[in-house]
Amino acid sequence: MKNVPNYAKQLINGFLQSELTLFKNQFDESPVPEIQDSRSLSIAWVCFYFKELITTETGKLITDYVDEVYHTENYTSHGWFRISSLQASAFILT
Repeated sequence: MKNVPNYAKQLINGFLQSELTLFKNQFDESPVPEIQDSRSLSIAWVCFYFKELITTETGKLITDYVDEVYHTENYTSHGWFRISSLQASAFILT
């Protein structure tokens, strides 16, 4: 994406960072709120379609969080199904 205005890049990265923060804040709620699926899917969608506009910092926030959840002791019973879209996002960005 050539000649994309800087504000577009800021908007996309701001959106991703705020959605990730909101996702983290509700991570342990049970049952999983429907909005969580929408958040993680929207993050994955934006990562796929706007990969070139995503900063290294934002990509690192996503991949670090996926790694953090993956290495929790309850990943196999609690975390795996909550972060599948974020895992896709991390894959897209790496």
